[in-house]
Amino acid sequence: MIGRGGRAVGALAVVAVLAGCGGADADNAATQGPTEESLRTAAEQMTEALAAGDYPGAYQFRSARCRLTLGQDAYVEEMTQRYAGRDLKAAEPEITVTVTGTTGRVTVRHTDARASEDESAPATWTYVDGSWRYDTC
Repeated sequence: MIGRGGRAVGALAVVAVLAGCGGADADNAATQGPTEESLRTAAEQMTEALAAGDYPGAYQFRSARCRLTLGQDAYVEEMTQRYAGRDLKAAEPEITVTVTGTTGRVTVRHTDARASEDESAPATWTYVDGSWRYDTC
């Protein structure tokens, strides 16, 4: 039978192990902030969702402000029409990002036959609550 002292040592060992699980990755994620790398990752994920026809998934990247201006059903319908007949997975798009403070600018250039139909102006993204959000609405 384990006494109180043994239980206390065991409990401290569990706390030490759990504290170690937070580690450098969690600290880095919390302190990384609005970087070009994190914006590029978000833009790539949204672009991949669009290319896969996962318009509800792409919608999740929109800022709260943009969600208020266009609901998910209307967004899905708009994207379905915009990208109908396009093969966005045929070639990797060129993604350019710049960051100033908590505001980012992203340009995505596709190379499919209908690429000229895409908006060529950079899209604005905003860093809010630890995440980049598409904020061009």
